[in-house]
Amino acid sequence: MNILAIAIVSNTEMIKNYKGCRNKAENLSKIFILKNNEPDAVLFSINSYKKLSAFIEYLDNVEDADLLELHNCLPKSGNNEMSKLKLLITDLQENKKAMAASFDQVTNEVNIKMDQVKDEVVGGHNKILGEIKKHF
Repeated sequence: MNILAIAIVSNTEMIKNYKGCRNKAENLSKIFILKNNEPDAVLFSINSYKKLSAFIEYLDNVEDADLLELHNCLPKSGNNEMSKLKLLITDLQENKKAMAASFDQVTNEVNIKMDQVKDEVVGGHNKILGEIKKHF
């Protein structure tokens, strides 16, 4: 279960600021109440509760065979949208790592080239100084 941080309130906050928590539940559809940093309760907005209770009542009347048929109709792992999203996120993370590695490689190559140019310039400078010293 994924819980958004903004949808979490402490038991103390719930007691001290019920009206604010109720408004938050209305805006977010539900909030999760923690007691001693553990999930303790959920406060639903009335609209969310109506939807949820209608669904629960429906499920209470569904036969096991109907549930099995529903299960068989659902996309299998790897084919649903959430799996596609997770794959996309993984691809993006891998691309980010590859880009970072490429950036590091380019940076190293630039540093090597700059060192070579610096060595050539210093070498040329020393050669010119040597020639000047010969004449004086």
